[in-house]
Amino acid sequence: MLSINAKKIFLLSTIMVTLSGCGVSAGSSSLSTTNSYSSSIAIKDSSAAVTYKDYFTRVTHDGYSTNITSRSNKFSVIIDNGQEKTFNSFTELCLSRTLYNDIKTSIDEILKEVSATDCSQAEKKLYNLTEIDLSNSSIYNLLPFVWFTNLQKINLSNTQVVNLVYLSNLHKLNHLDITNTRVDTFLHLRSENLQYLHASGTQVDSFLHLTSESGLQYLDVSGTQIDSFLHLPSLNNLQHLDVSGTQIDSFLNLPSLSNLSYLDIRNTEIKDSTFMPSLPKLKRLDQGNE
Repeated sequence: MLSINAKKIFLLSTIMVTLSGCGVSAGSSSLSTTNSYSSSIAIKDSSAAVTYKDYFTRVTHDGYSTNITSRSNKFSVIIDNGQEKTFNSFTELCLSRTLYNDIKTSIDEILKEVSATDCSQAEKKLYNLTEIDLSNSSIYNLLPFVWFTNLQKINLSNTQVVNLVYLSNLHKLNHLDITNTRVDTFLHLRSENLQYLHASGTQVDSFLHLTSESGLQYLDVSGTQIDSFLHLPSLNNLQHLDVSGTQIDSFLNLPSLSNLSYLDIRNTEIKDSTFMPSLPKLKRLDQGNE
């Protein structure tokens, strides 16, 4: 039996896909996949868990689950009275935002940033937008971002953002700032074009889910709970790495980063740089305690 507390929402997302080998095609979208694609996404806001597998989206909440065929870029919301509402566009969601507190707050912040009061006007602006700065705002829920696939640079620093799942479809994203947010995983950062990632002061505790296919050039995880280089992949394009103020205590598991030119290990538990692996292009090493 589905049980949802008042004012909590349950987001069921169906992502547009193109199905290969099974005769199903889904219109145009920036996200396409084949039926060999499978990955799990756990939403860590205690309201839902989502798994994308083949052309089904499986959504679980308080023991309740459902399968939704992912054939359109639609997003459904189940509120505390059990009613479900599907939104086909940002404008529809925007016009209904007063029903959902966290979405209303996020959309209000977005409208303010693009200097728009009309939802359809805002959608036109946002569709072509390549950069948005929502730092130091009250934004929390990133659902509105699913429709704005032209975004290349997003600043969410010093906000209450916890979950990046709705950014996973932004394949043009190359610059993301989540400094001093409550984000605790890199799981949903799938843009192969991501070059700059500012994650200082987040709740992230490992490099897990970063991949060697990433084009990252700049990575700042200073002041996080990361305690080792375990799971840090060989990022061939990485030039700047800042792990200052973390709990890392040795160079164990640090891969040979062939293009790294700057490394900051200040205020870590690393006491001896003798065993640092070969970093052929390293020009500057900041170390010691301040």
